[in-house]
Amino acid sequence: MFNASASLKQLGTIIDRLTHIGCCELLLEPGRVSLKATMETRPPAIAGIIIERQLNSLNGMVQKEGVRRLGVQLLLDAKSVYREDTMPIRRARVLVRSLDLVYHTQEVEIDGPEEVANEAERLLTNTVSPGL
Repeated sequence: MFNASASLKQLGTIIDRLTHIGCCELLLEPGRVSLKATMETRPPAIAGIIIERQLNSLNGMVQKEGVRRLGVQLLLDAKSVYREDTMPIRRARVLVRSLDLVYHTQEVEIDGPEEVANEAERLLTNTVSPGL
Protein backbone atom coordinates (compact mmCIF):
# COMPACT_ATOMS: atom_id res chain seq x y z
CA MET A 1 0.00 0.00 0.00
CA PHE A 2 2.68 2.50 1.00
CA ASN A 3 4.66 1.77 -2.17
CA ALA A 4 1.82 2.77 -4.50
CA SER A 5 3.09 6.32 -4.97
CA ALA A 6 5.89 8.62 -3.89
CA SER A 7 3.64 10.49 -1.47
CA LEU A 8 2.43 7.27 0.17
CA LYS A 9 6.02 6.04 0.43
CA GLN A 10 6.93 9.29 2.16
CA LEU A 11 3.94 8.95 4.50
CA GLY A 12 5.09 5.44 5.42
CA THR A 13 8.58 6.72 6.18
CA ILE A 14 7.14 9.46 8.41
CA ILE A 15 4.99 6.93 10.29
CA ASP A 16 8.02 4.65 10.77
CA ARG A 17 10.15 7.52 12.05
CA LEU A 18 7.47 8.88 14.41
CA THR A 19 6.91 5.42 15.83
CA HIS A 20 10.63 4.83 16.38
CA ILE A 21 11.25 8.25 17.94
CA GLY A 22 8.24 7.99 20.25
CA CYS A 23 9.02 4.48 21.41
CA CYS A 24 12.81 4.20 21.41
CA GLU A 25 14.09 7.75 21.83
CA LEU A 26 11.43 9.64 23.78
CA LEU A 27 10.31 6.49 25.65
CA LEU A 28 6.67 7.55 25.51
CA GLU A 29 3.93 5.31 26.83
CA PRO A 30 2.49 3.03 24.12
CA GLY A 31 -0.88 4.80 24.13
CA ARG A 32 0.85 8.07 23.24
CA VAL A 33 2.84 6.51 20.39
CA SER A 34 -0.10 4.77 18.75
CA LEU A 35 -1.71 6.90 16.07
CA LYS A 36 -5.15 5.40 16.72
CA ALA A 37 -6.40 8.47 18.61
CA THR A 38 -5.39 10.79 15.77
CA MET A 39 -7.28 8.60 13.28
CA GLU A 40 -10.66 8.59 15.06
CA THR A 41 -12.29 10.76 12.38
CA ARG A 42 -10.93 8.63 9.53
CA PRO A 43 -12.56 5.52 8.11
CA PRO A 44 -11.61 2.39 10.07
CA ALA A 45 -9.83 0.89 7.04
CA ILE A 46 -7.47 3.89 6.88
CA ALA A 47 -6.89 3.95 10.64
CA GLY A 48 -6.15 0.22 10.60
CA ILE A 49 -3.61 0.49 7.78
CA ILE A 50 -1.80 3.29 9.65
CA ILE A 51 -1.69 1.22 12.85
CA GLU A 52 -0.47 -1.83 10.91
CA ARG A 53 2.28 0.32 9.37
CA GLN A 54 3.34 1.23 12.90
CA LEU A 55 3.41 -2.49 13.74
CA ASN A 56 5.54 -3.20 10.67
CA SER A 57 8.04 -0.56 11.76
CA LEU A 58 8.67 -2.58 14.95
CA ASN A 59 9.78 -5.72 13.09
CA GLY A 60 13.09 -6.98 14.40
CA MET A 61 12.94 -4.93 17.61
CA VAL A 62 10.28 -6.76 19.65
CA GLN A 63 12.83 -8.08 22.15
CA LYS A 64 13.13 -4.58 23.65
CA GLU A 65 10.69 -4.05 26.52
CA GLY A 66 9.30 -0.71 25.31
CA VAL A 67 8.90 -2.01 21.77
CA ARG A 68 7.14 -5.13 23.01
CA ARG A 69 4.69 -3.03 25.05
CA LEU A 70 4.03 -0.82 22.03
CA GLY A 71 3.47 -3.91 19.88
CA VAL A 72 0.82 -5.14 22.31
CA GLN A 73 -0.86 -1.71 22.31
CA LEU A 74 -0.87 -1.51 18.52
CA LEU A 75 -2.30 -5.02 18.19
CA LEU A 76 -5.09 -4.15 20.62
CA ASP A 77 -5.72 -0.89 18.76
CA ALA A 78 -5.86 -2.68 15.40
CA LYS A 79 -8.26 -5.29 16.82
CA SER A 80 -10.55 -2.53 18.05
CA VAL A 81 -10.50 -0.79 14.65
CA TYR A 82 -11.02 -3.95 12.59
CA ARG A 83 -14.43 -5.13 13.73
CA GLU A 84 -15.27 -8.71 12.91
CA ASP A 85 -18.54 -7.83 11.17
CA THR A 86 -17.04 -5.29 8.76
CA MET A 87 -13.39 -6.31 8.23
CA PRO A 88 -13.01 -9.98 9.22
CA ILE A 89 -9.97 -10.70 7.02
CA ARG A 90 -8.01 -7.74 8.38
CA ARG A 91 -8.99 -8.66 11.93
CA ALA A 92 -7.83 -12.24 11.33
CA ARG A 93 -4.52 -10.89 10.00
CA VAL A 94 -4.02 -8.89 13.20
CA LEU A 95 -4.91 -11.93 15.29
CA VAL A 96 -2.25 -13.99 13.50
CA ARG A 97 0.26 -11.20 14.12
CA SER A 98 -0.59 -11.32 17.82
CA LEU A 99 0.17 -15.05 17.81
CA ASP A 100 3.54 -14.23 16.29
CA LEU A 101 4.25 -11.71 19.04
CA VAL A 102 3.26 -14.19 21.75
CA TYR A 103 5.50 -16.85 20.19
CA HIS A 104 8.57 -14.62 19.96
CA THR A 105 8.20 -12.77 23.26
CA GLN A 106 5.99 -14.91 25.50
CA GLU A 107 3.88 -11.78 25.99
CA VAL A 108 1.02 -12.43 28.41
CA GLU A 109 -1.04 -9.26 27.87
CA ILE A 110 -2.59 -10.71 24.73
CA ASP A 111 -5.34 -13.34 24.76
CA GLY A 112 -4.18 -16.93 24.94
CA PRO A 113 -2.98 -18.54 21.71
CA GLU A 114 -5.90 -21.00 21.56
CA GLU A 115 -8.49 -18.22 21.92
CA VAL A 116 -6.79 -16.12 19.25
CA ALA A 117 -6.44 -19.06 16.86
CA ASN A 118 -10.08 -20.04 17.37
CA GLU A 119 -11.29 -16.50 16.64
CA ALA A 120 -9.11 -16.25 13.52
CA GLU A 121 -10.34 -19.61 12.27
CA ARG A 122 -13.97 -18.63 12.92
CA LEU A 123 -13.53 -15.33 11.08
CA LEU A 124 -11.89 -16.96 8.09
CA THR A 125 -14.32 -19.88 7.98
CA ASN A 126 -17.32 -17.52 7.99
CA THR A 127 -15.72 -15.30 5.32
CA VAL A 128 -14.66 -17.91 2.77
CA SER A 129 -17.48 -19.35 0.68
CA PRO A 130 -17.76 -23.13 0.62
CA GLY A 131 -16.66 -24.66 -2.64
CA LEU A 132 -14.01 -22.07 -3.42
